[in-house]
Amino acid sequence: MIEKDNKSRNSIWVFGGANIDVIGHALNNLIEYDSNIGEIELSYGGVGRNIAQSCLLFSDKSTDINVNLITCFSDDYFGLDLRKHCEEIGMNLDYSIISKDHSSSIYLAILESNHDMRLAMSDMRILEELDYNVIDNALQSVQPGDLIVIDSNMDEDRLTYIAKCIEDINKPYVHSNHKVRIASDPVSINKIHRLKPILGDLNIFKPNKIEAEALTGIQITDEESAKSNLTWFLDKGVDEIIITMADQGILFGYKEDNSYYLYWYRHRIISLENANGGGDSFVGAYIAKRVNNIPPVDALEFAISAAILTIETPYNKRLKLSADIVNSNIETINLESKEI
Repeated sequence: MIEKDNKSRNSIWVFGGANIDVIGHALNNLIEYDSNIGEIELSYGGVGRNIAQSCLLFSDKSTDINVNLITCFSDDYFGLDLRKHCEEIGMNLDYSIISKDHSSSIYLAILESNHDMRLAMSDMRILEELDYNVIDNALQSVQPGDLIVIDSNMDEDRLTYIAKCIEDINKPYVHSNHKVRIASDPVSINKIHRLKPILGDLNIFKPNKIEAEALTGIQITDEESAKSNLTWFLDKGVDEIIITMADQGILFGYKEDNSYYLYWYRHRIISLENANGGGDSFVGAYIAKRVNNIPPVDALEFAISAAILTIETPYNKRLKLSADIVNSNIETINLESKEI
């Protein structure tokens, strides 16, 4: 690992999935076991890819952030097109690989007529080719102060391996602010168990309400149970815990000088355009701030604004979003916070 000088770029390293999203939006109430009338859209997705894109969109252009995506693309039509798009918007793909054995990963979602997701399915088998040699090749270029993002589309062994490698990288910097940090999004309730062994290695963790309850065993029904959830994660070793609660707001906790700071944030009602990708936008915006050591509370407010903007923006216009637009939107989301 090379020491970072003052002129070196801050780097974000995203290990995770990149896929094609197939989104069906029902025009009427969904009828099960029947063919429903709707609108179907193909787009670029994948939790890892979405987070990497959001890091780029919502980074302050005055800070030179380098965003690396480490994933596996297929050599089929969709895979080559997906890779080209990632390069065009500014991702560094030097550490990603191309598979000749798997077809492109696909995410299929069905949205209710109110634009909320009813059901989804993903095929991420291509990530089996994201082996230890690929991971090692990327981690050898990680520098002090960089930030690693992992999503649980990878299996438990690979996630544990990455966490152990970062622990080794950080040994010389135990008492330094140059440590490499790890952030993670659980992806889904079916994959969250993969993160259990490394919770104590995560500096930033963003589950939703259902995922948080599954890990802690504590149902969030009021301020006391919300506090218990946040405290549970901080006690486990997580430094910054963010629990998204849909229309109930955001729970946020972080450590500073051996003290815990716990908050419940609420915002105005969201005019839902497409909920798909909102959580990834949140994570990317938060990380884009934290990699430059913007204070947690400021980063959180920025991320909430970014997520709301994303959800309220049609997919084909999301690439026009920016940090400036997010900042100008913060005052319009009626953000309120209460310490709990």
